[in-house]
Amino acid sequence: MNVPKYTREIFERLSKGNFICQNAPDTFEKRLFDICEQNVETLEKYFSPIGFELKYGSGYFYFSKELQENQVEAKLENLLHLLDYVEMFLQFDEYFTVGWRGTPIALAEAATDNVVIKERIEKIRGLSGDNLFKRCEDIFLKMKKDGYMALENEYEKRYVVLTSYEYLVDFFKNVKEVEHHEPA
Repeated sequence: MNVPKYTREIFERLSKGNFICQNAPDTFEKRLFDICEQNVETLEKYFSPIGFELKYGSGYFYFSKELQENQVEAKLENLLHLLDYVEMFLQFDEYFTVGWRGTPIALAEAATDNVVIKERIEKIRGLSGDNLFKRCEDIFLKMKKDGYMALENEYEKRYVVLTSYEYLVDFFKNVKEVEHHEPA
């Protein structure tokens, strides 16, 4: 099978649970996205025998694989934390979506002026830091670590929401649909 150049790099990135996003500020990641997009069928066939299913959404790629029960619980727990973050960001800016740009300092300033945002941040478990700015910075870092944001400008500490955010949106929509369709 003729696999494209950088298949190893694609595997290394995706097998760690990361996304490859079309709108990533990193030019190499954009290149990997283009390679995936141009070689979807080849890569699907290549990765499938080793237990990795290449999935793609609107502007992003990721691996899906069979999870054990304890892994499913951990993934759901993480998604619930991310729901808290998303709700807080939407309170901060109703236009929070793919391509949105912001900084931890702007969030901290908004929380200083808006008690609802501040309370949401204070209720989020697992944040380190004893001041509001540090907690806001932790939120951005967590979103980056999970692959839904990227640091776009290191000097300004400005982040951008990646296309992988649509994965979260789709997941939360599906959960909502299941809730509405369950028998009473």
